[in-house]
Formats: sequence, C-alpha cells, structure tokens
Amino acid sequence: MAGPTFGTAHPCSPGGKNATPLPQINKSVKEGLSVIDVEQCREACNSTRERAVFEFLLASACRVGETHNLLYSDVITGEFHVLEKGSKVRYCYPGKKCLMYLKRYHKRRKGDSTYLILVHTTQVLI
Repeated sequence: MAGPTFGTAHPCSPGGKNATPLPQINKSVKEGLSVIDVEQCREACNSTRERAVFEFLLASACRVGETHNLLYSDVITGEFHVLEKGSKVRYCYPGKKCLMYLKRYHKRRKGDSTYLILVHTTQVLI
C-alpha cells in the first residue's frame, strides 16, 4: 500500500516553483591548537602567573574579556559561569591541571585581591 501523494510542492518550500533561493552561509571552522602548539606555549611560559593564565584559558575556553570579573573563590570550586556576548551565561568546568596551576599562582602572588588574575597593581607581579 503506497502512501498518499500530493500534487506539487508548496511555492515557499525549497525547490518549489516560485521559491526564492536560500542564502548560502559560509561557516568557517576555526582550527584549535595542535598538541605540539599547546606544548610549545606551555614551555614558553616564564612565570607561574603566565602558566596559570594559559592553563585557565585552555581548560575553560574563556575569552580574555570574559575573565576580568572572575573571583578566585568561584573558579577554584571547579564550576563557574561567565557572561558571553549578548549576555548569555555559559558554565565552565576547569580541569584538575588548571586548578593546580591556579592554586600555585594564588599562593605565590602578592596582595590580597579576591579576583582570579591580577592585572594592574602597584606591586611587582610574580
């Protein structure tokens, strides 16, 4: 038993008689860092701070602009959220390696700021 057949396609559907062609969207896929690139970046880190920042950005996939309001106490729990473009909330879960470097950096840094990464300070950053 054959299913029902219909006459012609709806004019608004793709391929219909009077259908307007759909715009082509070229989505370019951005390539991430290769394993070798990641290791080269790790070796290029000269301080605990640089390594902590690199591991954090790598593990959390946060943009630099999304990190300026993050508190150390929020991130070190292993789950935090960031505000993306357009006020969207995204949850992040940094790995154990990232948390290890953040703890190491937090112990060695000077000052008593509650923010995750110190940017401007009167003291020398370590």
